[in-house]
Amino acid sequence: MGDRAIVYQERVTDQSPEVYTKSSNGHNRIKMYVEPLDETVMVLIRNGEITAEQNGRERGRILDEKAGWDPKVGRKIWEVFNESLFIDGSHGLQRLDRIKAHCCRAFREWLSAGPLCKEPVVGIKCTFVDATVHADPKHSSYDEISHMMVAGLALCFLNAKPRIFELSRRVKVEIPREMEDVILAVLLRHGYSNREKQQNGIKTVVDCVLSAANASQFIEEIRTTAAGKARINSKNAGYQAVPPEQENQVIQELRGRKGLVFEDPMWAEIDRSKFQDYRGTPLVSSNRAFIEELEWLLVTPVPHVRYLTRETFGFEVYRGHINTLSLYGQGLASLPETIQNLAFLQALYLDLNHLDSLPASISKLSKLVFLTLRGNFFTQLPENVCELVSLVALDVSGNQLSVLPTGIGNLKNLQVLHLNGNPVPSLPGELLHLDSLIELYIDERFAGDDILQHLESKGAKIHYR
Repeated sequence: MGDRAIVYQERVTDQSPEVYTKSSNGHNRIKMYVEPLDETVMVLIRNGEITAEQNGRERGRILDEKAGWDPKVGRKIWEVFNESLFIDGSHGLQRLDRIKAHCCRAFREWLSAGPLCKEPVVGIKCTFVDATVHADPKHSSYDEISHMMVAGLALCFLNAKPRIFELSRRVKVEIPREMEDVILAVLLRHGYSNREKQQNGIKTVVDCVLSAANASQFIEEIRTTAAGKARINSKNAGYQAVPPEQENQVIQELRGRKGLVFEDPMWAEIDRSKFQDYRGTPLVSSNRAFIEELEWLLVTPVPHVRYLTRETFGFEVYRGHINTLSLYGQGLASLPETIQNLAFLQALYLDLNHLDSLPASISKLSKLVFLTLRGNFFTQLPENVCELVSLVALDVSGNQLSVLPTGIGNLKNLQVLHLNGNPVPSLPGELLHLDSLIELYIDERFAGDDILQHLESKGAKIHYR
């Protein structure tokens, strides 16, 4: 008989930012975030005490008494599946009843096969805080709603520090003291974790947690090595996160079993001989050249950070290329022209620096999706920013902008724009060409402006600051 298949789970370990997605026809939108579900509630779901079918008030009472939740949240749970919750965190929205069943179905289907390696997603709490549903039912079919749900869930999940968890077992071994070194050597070979060792007279007791695969091999090897002198007890220890140094290998193996692509075509074509080690991080030579020039300007090393946020200093790497760069609060007065080397850069956070211009080469960053320039010294938005047609979010709040470039209307994919905190005397008509705009942050003095009213009529939400 072959080895029993080891079950894995995909989980998140942090709260994601709020993500706004829309249906393929553009008529429906939803804003959501995900975070880890606490273990207490997961146990309640596992035991059947919390279900989607039960009365909302009863569910709220149980969550209040046994998990310390606000009972109002318990009453607004839409779906319970895979020890996960989908919650309505909105207020006063219309036509939600029309899409509720579609959202719940899409949520269940998405949980069944996660983004990392198509393993079940478990233990997430997904809350949507805003939604727009088209008045005509034919524009809010399941295909349209599932499209925006799956996109939102995947984006949230991948930005909430996802991890792979595997089934583990707690193994307790009692051995003669003279065999202790031999047994511990076996344990080391099988990647032990959470080991405890106790000495009791002439016996040594080793208590450890191992992955289910390693545990079965470990027990078999102990029995052989100890020649019948070891007492072994083993029990289920639930799911534990795969050690970070093994995680990529596990993901690749799982994807390989399922016939999923290991690498995208662009990565496959890269000459890996161009890689240069940067303090333990493999980077293509062009990216390393940019980092070295940047460090010369900063007079400080730029750290490689595995999970980067907007307010964290450092860079993230994906397959040898920098895909996220945050220079938050570093006092930068300029950026190197070699920033064009970062051909795979998707997010650039430059908040709270001393910038008043950007290098012309920034327009070469064709994959850039997020750009934040909050709290700098720009008096006008550089025209080359308007060439970044992939931008989805742009934040230029808290600068000294007195005019906006006429080319801003070229940003056809822009969904979120922060303009508040600038002395702009009037709003340009080019804002009306931002066809994908969902949210605009603007100073309260512009309330009632004709352009803003027109944007609202097109479905954009205006946030006054």
